[in-house]
Amino acid sequence: MSRTRAASFPRSRASDGAYGRRLRVVIYCVIPRELVDELYDKMVDYYKDNPNVTVIVERREGPDRRSGTTPTPEDKERRKTRDRRRSRVPGTFPDVEPPADA
Repeated sequence: MSRTRAASFPRSRASDGAYGRRLRVVIYCVIPRELVDELYDKMVDYYKDNPNVTVIVERREGPDRRSGTTPTPEDKERRKTRDRRRSRVPGTFPDVEPPADA
């Protein structure tokens, strides 16, 4: 592999022996608040032998912004849509006749 290509594709730290440690994969088992009393202890017991799984309780609050509701007029007014494309050159192009091929 060329030096340039090797530099553009660095090895991950997980496979690099120079760091002397590996990345750890963590899986989160998220329990909703409404079901904490019913499920939390069961799930902790279920995953006790798997060090890659951590059982946590949902702590987010407030409405789900991904709910698909339409934005209010105030929200629309605050949002600005910008066209980031380069503007066209002003003027018109001259009419060009196609070449006369034999």
